[in-house]
Amino acid sequence: MIKESKFIRMVGEVDQKYIDLLKDFKETGDSNAHSLFNLPHQYLIEEKKDFLNLFIKRLTEIKVILKSN
Repeated sequence: MIKESKFIRMVGEVDQKYIDLLKDFKETGDSNAHSLFNLPHQYLIEEKKDFLNLFIKRLTEIKVILKSN
């Protein structure tokens, strides 16, 4: 992000666990990007659905904060 310190002041720190989760999805997606029959994200979603719901809630909070500024 271009102005990371400004972002952190506005919305607070983003937990490393969220960043790690995104890396998991990216790595899985990259390794299976051109497969028509392999849907690895489905397993990740099922395994981490409770955590993903918290993540979506946090992203929604960030969106609201950024829109209000």
